[in-house]
Amino acid sequence: MHGLLAILILLGNTYQVGTQVGSGLVAETPVLLLNPWAGARSKNFAASLQAPLRLELDSGEFRPRDRDELGDLGRIVRIVKYRDNLQLGLLKGVSLGRGSLVRRYDNTIDDDHRRLGLKGQYAYKGVRLRGFVDQLLGLPVAGLRIRWKAHERIRIGISGAADFEQ
Repeated sequence: MHGLLAILILLGNTYQVGTQVGSGLVAETPVLLLNPWAGARSKNFAASLQAPLRLELDSGEFRPRDRDELGDLGRIVRIVKYRDNLQLGLLKGVSLGRGSLVRRYDNTIDDDHRRLGLKGQYAYKGVRLRGFVDQLLGLPVAGLRIRWKAHERIRIGISGAADFEQ
């Protein structure tokens, strides 16, 4: 998108509503973007939903590629988050361990195939789990890392990832 204007209305610390308006090119077609959204948050939880609409200026119709797959339903989720432990929505910069298997994974690359992802982490008594699942509404890409702190200076970890569409 080329031009983008964001309007935000704060309704106290708990509720927010806003919209983004802009224009640009998507697949070499000029479009007008209108993206109203609303969200709420508390101490441990945050959720925001949106309705991204892109009007193709050539045809005067809403872009058909934005609503032709089951995964496009994921476009309405802006973010759902519980503390720093669980997040539903876009995945940006996800790495596991030192990044030899999964490094800076991003599911926003393909604009025609919107992907809904989930990432999370959990720690208990020296054991830490971190993982993600992308494309919850289709064949997923997933990764998991388990790390055990055996001693003050000794940590043992294993990572795994799979692309179930391949």
